[in-house]
Amino acid sequence: MSFTSLSTGGRYITWLNSLNLPAHSHDMPIYTTQNEVSGFGLNQTSSFKDRVIVTNYGSIRFQTKPTGSGEGFNIQNPYIAVYFWRRIS
Repeated sequence: MSFTSLSTGGRYITWLNSLNLPAHSHDMPIYTTQNEVSGFGLNQTSSFKDRVIVTNYGSIRFQTKPTGSGEGFNIQNPYIAVYFWRRIS
């Protein structure tokens, strides 16, 4: 990499999006409240009976759609190139 005198570049802010993430998907186990309601402070009433809760365990597995492509992004700080010298004698 080389720089010309007084050239500028870099960015103060860089926004990332899903394209910058490595390609991946998530595996999510799912329960209904009739299996998982205990321990969450919920009662098995009709309003909670068939509500879905995502947990770390489960027999029903759902995989999200793949996302991300590993696209690169610039993290170089803002700069201005200058020549300088140091006297050594």
